[in-house]
Amino acid sequence: MLKTDSGLLSTDLDKVVKPNVVFLQQCGLGACDIAKLCIRVPRMLTTNPERVRAMVACAERLGMPRGSGMFRQTLQPVAFLSEEKIATKLDYLKKTFRWSDAQVSIAARKYPSLLRTSSGALQQRSQFLLWEVGVEPAYIAHRPIILGYSMEG
Repeated sequence: MLKTDSGLLSTDLDKVVKPNVVFLQQCGLGACDIAKLCIRVPRMLTTNPERVRAMVACAERLGMPRGSGMFRQTLQPVAFLSEEKIATKLDYLKKTFRWSDAQVSIAARKYPSLLRTSSGALQQRSQFLLWEVGVEPAYIAHRPIILGYSMEG
């Protein structure tokens, strides 16, 4: 973590780091989960505790309950995205894959990294899967991991 975010050395442990760790533990994350999260999102422990609470609230609004197996994976993509950017990405997914609100919610819960996938990559995958292969939008919504696969593969 120190290799990618040396801010930990200058952050107040009692006012920032410890409250963030305690809050994440209250959300159902164990020490290993917090460590894995911080490897992916090093600023998670050094950011303002109110921002960490906002990240958790955002993950919950996406339908991911605290303590679930995917909760940590959902915190990664929403960590430093604004509510507006997330809403924009969800709208883009609805339009690009012709999904309903429920289908977007299913896809985001099953594959939260979808929120980090670029619009260009999503557009390519939608054209290939929907138009060239003929896959139904509902099929993709229930198996969104296929959107993370390599196009060449």
